[in-house]
Amino acid sequence: GSNPAAKVEIGADKEQAVFRIPENALHQGTNITFKLDTRGKSAGAQVGKIYHVTPVVPPDGKPITVETGDAPFVIQLPHGGKKNVNLAVGALTKDDKGRDKIVWTIVAPKQADNGAGQAVFEVKSLGDEYVHLTTKPAK
Repeated sequence: GSNPAAKVEIGADKEQAVFRIPENALHQGTNITFKLDTRGKSAGAQVGKIYHVTPVVPPDGKPITVETGDAPFVIQLPHGGKKNVNLAVGALTKDDKGRDKIVWTIVAPKQADNGAGQAVFEVKSLGDEYVHLTTKPAK
């Protein structure tokens, strides 16, 4: 994430999900996992699969939130021919009583490539989050 840029691909062809970390996006050594999560939570009106993003700064294994200092992180997900999809981002947090809680944000796409069946999203920060496509409107 510092130099050069990084890219993670999951799946193949029209079912491929891509996560990009632009050059100079991270300020310190950070491990970011981007994985398919078959047990992940959904914000509803889900399209496609659920992915889990988890950034950590070694040697600590506790997830953190990282903000890009430069260009945004890019998440590209297959939309399976569904048009007008948005990205549901569910941040894993704790409520005031210490119980697990998910706070959902719906993000509009930067671009959609309907020929390739992909929707592209840009985000300036990442935490311990579930992400998936949704037909819910962006806010």
